[in-house]
Amino acid sequence: MGSNNKELIGMLKEVLQLNVDSYKGYDQAADTVKSENLITYFKSKAIDRKNHVLELETVLKLAFGDLNEDWSHRVLNRTWMNMMHLTSPQSDKAILEESIRGDRQAIKEYAKILENINLPIGVSTVIRNQFVNISTDLNKIKGLEDQPVPNP
Repeated sequence: MGSNNKELIGMLKEVLQLNVDSYKGYDQAADTVKSENLITYFKSKAIDRKNHVLELETVLKLAFGDLNEDWSHRVLNRTWMNMMHLTSPQSDKAILEESIRGDRQAIKEYAKILENINLPIGVSTVIRNQFVNISTDLNKIKGLEDQPVPNP
């Protein structure tokens, strides 16, 4: 496998892990916030990101074969939702702001991959669709940020 392919696969694996982190973060956020609107939103986004993971795993396996042989599912220190939420009470507003930060980071990672000219067409389609989905989510969540949310 050429070094360009290895670099591309590394970037795709990072986006896959970012979606795993996002799924866990949204799930944790839904369990933590008090606002019913945010609970509903975060539960919906957890399902979306879990679907992103399944979709990415499928398309990556089709395009590149079994990727697990050179990549262990390690625990990363960049969990999408900051782990301080587990140890200290956070306001709904702080959790919402963290989710916005996470989506902004995801958009940057997806954009980097979309610049790659060696991206197989099937992978490109999935990455582009997920990029649009996350961008749309970011616009929705920014709208939620402007609504009053209860603080503990």
